[in-house]
This record gives sequence, C-alpha cells and structure tokens, in this order.
Amino acid sequence: MAGEPGTGGVVVEARGLAKRFGRVTALEKVDLTIGPGIFGLLGPNGAGKTTLLRILATVLDPSEGTLAIAGHRLPRGKEAVRRLLGYVPQEFAVYRRLTGREFLDYVALLRGLEDPAVRRRRVQEVLERVNLLDAAHRLCGTYSGGMRRRLAVAQALLADPPFLVVDEPTAGLDPEEHLRFLDLLAELGRTRTIVFSTHVVADVAATCSRLAVLREGRLLFAGSAAELVSRVRGRVWEVRASETELQRLPGEMAVVKVRPAGAGVAARVVAGQNPGGLGVPAEPTLEDAYVGLVSGVLAEGEG
Repeated sequence: MAGEPGTGGVVVEARGLAKRFGRVTALEKVDLTIGPGIFGLLGPNGAGKTTLLRILATVLDPSEGTLAIAGHRLPRGKEAVRRLLGYVPQEFAVYRRLTGREFLDYVALLRGLEDPAVRRRRVQEVLERVNLLDAAHRLCGTYSGGMRRRLAVAQALLADPPFLVVDEPTAGLDPEEHLRFLDLLAELGRTRTIVFSTHVVADVAATCSRLAVLREGRLLFAGSAAELVSRVRGRVWEVRASETELQRLPGEMAVVKVRPAGAGVAARVVAGQNPGGLGVPAEPTLEDAYVGLVSGVLAEGEG
C-alpha cells in the first residue's frame, strides 16, 4: 500500500527485450534478471540505457520480448507495477509557480496519499532526505538544475516504493551533493530494487552489487563488477611514451586515460599484448574493463 515501508525490493525478469522506433533499433534482444539491491546500467550516449529504463518504468512498451516485474507480466500488469514504482526520468518537468513543498504535496496526492497528515509527514521526510528542506518554500521555477534533480528524486520516494528506476541521477549535482546522493542511494538499496543509469563508472563501482553494459542497443555484459574486472586482468598497461609514439603503437588497444609525464605522456591502456613492449602491467579497475568492453578490445563473453 502507498506510504508503507519498502518490502525488500522486487525481481525484474526481461527476456528477448527489444525496442524499435521505425527502422531504428534502440534495444536488441536484452536478457536480464535484476534482484533487490542496486543495479547499475553503463554505456556511452546512444547505448539504449534510457530506452531500457523507460520500458522498466512502464513509459514505453517493448516491441518484442517479455518483461515481468514483481511477478506482474507487462503490459498487462502495468498498473500493478506502477504502484510499486518510483521513477526519476532524465528530463524532469516541474510546475514553476508551485513551491517545492506544494509540488511534492500535489504529487503525493496523485500517488494515493489522501490523508493530509500522512502527506505532510512524507513530504517533510523526503525533503530532508534530499537536502531541500531549506528551499521548500521557494518556487520551483527558481531552482537550479541540481535542485530540480533532487526534487525529482524526492517525488520518486514519496510513496516509499520497493522499485526505483533512476536515469542519470547525479547529472547536475555539485561534488558535495553528488556524494550525498550516492550515500542516499546506498541506504535505499538495502531495502529496495534500484536500477540506475550513468556514464560515471566510479558511481557504479561505489554503489552497485551488479551491473550491465550496453552499446548500440546490445547487452555486452551483465554480472558483478568483480566478474567484469576479471575479464581484463593481464591486459591493462601503463605506457610512457611521446604522444607520437603512443599514436603509432602497433596492435589493437583502448586508451583509458592519458596524463602528462615529463617530455611525454603516461597512458593507461587496455590491450591483449604489451603495446610495443613499452607497457608495465597494471592492476585492473572497473573503468579499465568498461573501456575495454565498449571499445571492442575486450570481446563479449571473453574471459
């Protein structure tokens, strides 16, 4: 029932999930099982992350495949799923002439919190959770981008849903707010199923028990961070060279990052073999594995 504490999360099962917009395939035959805890969705722009999240949030229907959330088969069980769901879209519109508190009170009423005392309590709780209490009296039209992002998170939490779908949750947040939000996400994930997309690999490493990687609508990987990192072990190198030497190194490789070093650069790269014999083996990270996978240096299913 709306307003009651989360019940420990839900299970999401997708099989052969696909979405096409005309001749464009945005998502291609995705198989995923997501359980309680925090599940991260990684991928470059245009990978299909938002399309997948919009399907999970019942905003879009898949073109083919099956999807069940908490045992409710979609699209038939759409209304039942929506009662379990909190959704933070990438683009979030607010009523500019309402205050933050008024806006949340309105959304709470739409979510079925009809008792005024219950609504006031929940609005107060979510304002505190997202650190907007001091700005609750201000018109939403005066909010910064980061504040509107926090308001979007607050409205998703009003009915205390066991299932949260969050698209790019840290976009627009300053460093302090960013860290505070990750702490909040970790706390919420103890009693819920949370699926969130991001392009920040460090956020996934810090919060997620499991993750998936998408590229061009295709699922490249689904599993734990440790499983993905294990696939790139023995293939990460620190290379010191001039910029010209780095560009001319033989063999297929993906450059993870480059920094100045003396007269040249120090590059962290993913490659099957020591690039030009100039590399020193390095301990792999999730970022290394992600870059290696989306660049094609690390093949799907390899390792």
